[in-house]
Amino acid sequence: AQDYDALRPYLLNAPREVIKHTMEATTQYYHNVPQGQRIFDMRRSHFPASNIFRRHEAVGTDTIPFNIVTWGGFRCCQFYVGRRSYYMSAHGMLTDGDFVGSLEDEIRYRGAMDLLISDMAKAEISARVRAILRAFQIKDWQSEPHHQNQNIAKRYIQELKKYYNRILTTSGAPPETILFIISYAIFIHNRT
Repeated sequence: AQDYDALRPYLLNAPREVIKHTMEATTQYYHNVPQGQRIFDMRRSHFPASNIFRRHEAVGTDTIPFNIVTWGGFRCCQFYVGRRSYYMSAHGMLTDGDFVGSLEDEIRYRGAMDLLISDMAKAEISARVRAILRAFQIKDWQSEPHHQNQNIAKRYIQELKKYYNRILTTSGAPPETILFIISYAIFIHNRT
């Protein structure tokens, strides 16, 4: 618990409740920011976690491999789903080594999550991924092997496969359109 009375002298002796609401509404991701003697005129913080929109939810992720090369040359896609909002997204990739780029795109387009849930795939726990998570103050958690129920992405990938098979059989689209069909299914799911 934070001592709001101790902060009163620094905030014009505002009432305790005002300080409490102010602290809840401000960014608290950096506790100790070093400052020099010179004051810089800047519009954005030098700290990446302060400059990015926050999703404020845990997000599960997993790679969906394709057994064919899709239109656009993709061999797999990275799937993300929010644990609270159930908002889904997918990014086409040439290999699962492109996970870093898909994570950066996910943060850029939808905001930085509080927690990234993944399995123990090497691409998802690499040093570059840890550097991104560290820069944006994102926690990570990996599910245990052979316990697919711990990652919410696994469950929603099953739903996506069901949608994909239904759309593929009713539309007559070629199998190379798998990424387009997945994107379409995600688009409809996010809006219904």
